[in-house]
Amino acid sequence: MMDLLPDSVVFGRGCASGVASAVPGRRPLLVCSSGSGTRAAREAVAAALDAAGIDYVRFDGAGSNPKLASIDEGAAAAVSAGCDCVVAVGGGSQLDAGKAMALVAASGGSIRDYTGGRASSPDVKALPVVAVATTCGTGSEVNGICVLTDEVTHDKAGVTSPSVVPVRAFVDPGLMETMPPRVLASVTYDTLCHLVESFMSSASTPRTDEICRRGLECLSEALIPANRGDPDSLSRVAMASTAVGIAIYIAGTTAGHAIEHPLSGLRDIPHGEGLAAVSPAIYRIGHPEVFREAAALLGMPGEGLDSAMLSISRELGLDRPLSDLGFGRDDIPWLTGSAIRNRGSKLSRHPVDLSEADIRRVYEESLRRARLSGNFL
Repeated sequence: MMDLLPDSVVFGRGCASGVASAVPGRRPLLVCSSGSGTRAAREAVAAALDAAGIDYVRFDGAGSNPKLASIDEGAAAAVSAGCDCVVAVGGGSQLDAGKAMALVAASGGSIRDYTGGRASSPDVKALPVVAVATTCGTGSEVNGICVLTDEVTHDKAGVTSPSVVPVRAFVDPGLMETMPPRVLASVTYDTLCHLVESFMSSASTPRTDEICRRGLECLSEALIPANRGDPDSLSRVAMASTAVGIAIYIAGTTAGHAIEHPLSGLRDIPHGEGLAAVSPAIYRIGHPEVFREAAALLGMPGEGLDSAMLSISRELGLDRPLSDLGFGRDDIPWLTGSAIRNRGSKLSRHPVDLSEADIRRVYEESLRRARLSGNFL
């Protein structure tokens, strides 16, 4: 899939050592997480910047499911220190945070001023961003999408702007080999969902269809081996993850992400785990041809897409009902309301028209799904 990646992507084991040569300014804001999972990667990038004599300012408050307040805090740090670019290191959360900070640092105000489609104006500017991906899940390193969490309402807040598309992306599978198994399972399931959802999106194009078809075929062979420690398979999944980052920027995602976002917004759970919990129930509603085609591309032509997604989640150890992730029946009204409030274009692009009752049913079935079973009780 290398031929599907843009020229801005540097791909391959060890490539992140060259990040210093790609810094597009004199004083970058280094955006990362303080968590142990990305310690080796962020220290490697910091060492490369130090060796090149680059004076950077470190902001390590970009945690998982980044909050709006942390974006304003990071942007203020960049402005105060006179930063003229951003180097973001980590998974999708850190890359999204870095891109959002770059926007606020250059355009002013608060990140809240740019949610809800207000960042698409050509007047919105951003500091140039270099992205160093340490997971293979979001494709954030090649697109202008930032998914954030409103810590007041717990709704997900999206910011989309061409100004935040990274000017250079380093995708180094060697940095991904130390991911804990649970993290790897979650992010690779997110890649799977990006491919499935962009493939079925009503906004798909011939280019996104090619990315998704080839990506799904790749995952049919490489997804499980990558999660079992095969480095070549991990490289293939990383490449598919980056490529589908382009597809979701063009075609978008659909119901899976619309229905999952309230889960990670409310409980701060890993996004991929939420997707694994709700996706099978989503694909039980309706029987469009694209569901069958997606299952066939995944190497399961005789299965429904719901069964295919459940089978993969089982192989990855992600087949957990929402009750195992901390949710109860009392949460369903809020979850349904959040999905409806923020339904936007995600649900409109889905090939099946999902009603409010359908969305509630997805949460209910996902809440009580029996572990290690393809049945809904």
